[in-house]
Amino acid sequence: VAAARCFAHCAAEGYRPRAAYNMLACAQARMGQIHRAMTSLHHATRRNPSGSRVPEATLIAYLNIAVLQLKPPFQNPSNAARALRSILELSCKPSSTLGGMVVPLIEAKTRNNLVSTAKSLLGPALAEAGESEAAEQALAMGIEAGGSKAGLVVVTNIALLLKRGKVREALGWAEHWQRTAQAVTEGKQQQSGVFSRVWAYVGAYRGEALLRQNRVKEARECLREVGDNLERTGDGKWVKTLRVQVMCNEALTQVAQGRVEEAIDVLSDALKLNPNCHQVVFNLCVLLLSRQPRADSDKMAVPSTKYTAGLTHWLRFRGIELNSTLAQCEAELRSRREQKFRLSKRQGALHTQLFRTKTSEIQALMLDCIVLKKWVKLKVDKVFSRGLERIERRMQEENER
Repeated sequence: VAAARCFAHCAAEGYRPRAAYNMLACAQARMGQIHRAMTSLHHATRRNPSGSRVPEATLIAYLNIAVLQLKPPFQNPSNAARALRSILELSCKPSSTLGGMVVPLIEAKTRNNLVSTAKSLLGPALAEAGESEAAEQALAMGIEAGGSKAGLVVVTNIALLLKRGKVREALGWAEHWQRTAQAVTEGKQQQSGVFSRVWAYVGAYRGEALLRQNRVKEARECLREVGDNLERTGDGKWVKTLRVQVMCNEALTQVAQGRVEEAIDVLSDALKLNPNCHQVVFNLCVLLLSRQPRADSDKMAVPSTKYTAGLTHWLRFRGIELNSTLAQCEAELRSRREQKFRLSKRQGALHTQLFRTKTSEIQALMLDCIVLKKWVKLKVDKVFSRGLERIERRMQEENER
């Protein structure tokens, strides 16, 4: 707080204002005043001199803007990419240094390191913003630049290649990284948490790439190895997220080998790690619904426990009350069908199946319709069976009389 007051006073008095606003932003960010920090950084970029020389403080201000834009509450990768591009454009002009006084929010202590960091972060920011083609070019530039963010760039590049359907290239990158990473990152970096994280993500994406190429056995071995390593790593947020992703793909390898029950067990464990993961709940419910009701001696469909669990899991996840009346269920079914019809006219129809990536809303609506239809049928059968029981009871009572 005291530091923020000092830097604010320096900026107001015009003493090295670009450096003062940068340092003020750092202090404000430390205090959690993110919006004020962003305002201070914008002041730092506006106070550029009219000449051709670009102060290093200006480049650092743009880098700090990009860092803040990638985090909550902003989470705007497009604005982050715009700030990073400004660094690359301004870095071509002559510079004036400030004696190392200005501190960036991430490690980038020299002008060359600033440019290298900007190149490394630009690709992931564009990929997150949905600009796939520009991201691919920026990622290639980032990989060439290398530096401390090289691992992040490699992981993002592999993820982007998988997203764009370039499975062979993604697999090639993953295997190349796994072959060379230990040789490139010797000593301290080899044992760092950053290296372990990159290694885990690359392994997970390699398993997914193998699965997409129908190399099921290799994919399963790769995913199991990654899962075992993650289990030993700890309970960090990224560890839990990646474990769930790995377990989803491992379940798919088991489905491909006809081991549906094992796949259900794996997805059930993944659900315990993250009960709100759309992909886990979707895939688990699809598998549970494959356990069709069996017919008893009276030819009446008797739902299995797993079949009913699949219905109830999905209904709860989608916020549909289980104790709704038959009329309410039928009304909800009509509503979901109308939503699906309107959405499918814009996006095109899709078949309900197991999906490795995040399921779309139209796929969720399709499963809504399937589950609600089956739930309504179960309610009707229950009412019908209770009615038969009452009639049989009354007839038995009359016969006894």
